[in-house]
Amino acid sequence: MTELEATTSDHVPIYITGHSLGGALAQISAAVLGSDRIAACYTFGSPRVGNYVLDVWVKPPSYRLVNYADIVPQVPVPVPFVLPYRHSGDPRYMSDQVSGSPYRFEPNLFQRVRQFAKAIYQLIKAHSILGIDDHQISEYCRKLDEIAGARTQSR
Repeated sequence: MTELEATTSDHVPIYITGHSLGGALAQISAAVLGSDRIAACYTFGSPRVGNYVLDVWVKPPSYRLVNYADIVPQVPVPVPFVLPYRHSGDPRYMSDQVSGSPYRFEPNLFQRVRQFAKAIYQLIKAHSILGIDDHQISEYCRKLDEIAGARTQSR
């Protein structure tokens, strides 16, 4: 039994979460702890952490939120047989325009090229970097608030 489990009630589920490097550490913690008490792992803008084996090690459900042009989830760039890093968990992609729940897919090459073009335009016009702006936790919170507000409360 870990100290985390020993200091919480048996009836209280444990959620592990983190942003950026904290998200990477959350994924590793979910894999290492591997307890039935851990309800889920949520990461926001996490870089790639492990290889294909990490998904096998992570016992609790893992959800990986990625904001529109966030640059951090794109690193390290995977190089087969040299740097075999890959993402773990179920992706939730938040597009630039909020419309309902986050999508359950990763952006394709065409979408990434469009994001890059938009980022260059923003850099020239506003002197800010879209990939860094979209990585801020405040931007994740803002979009999640908009998503929650757009949902209907009826079931």
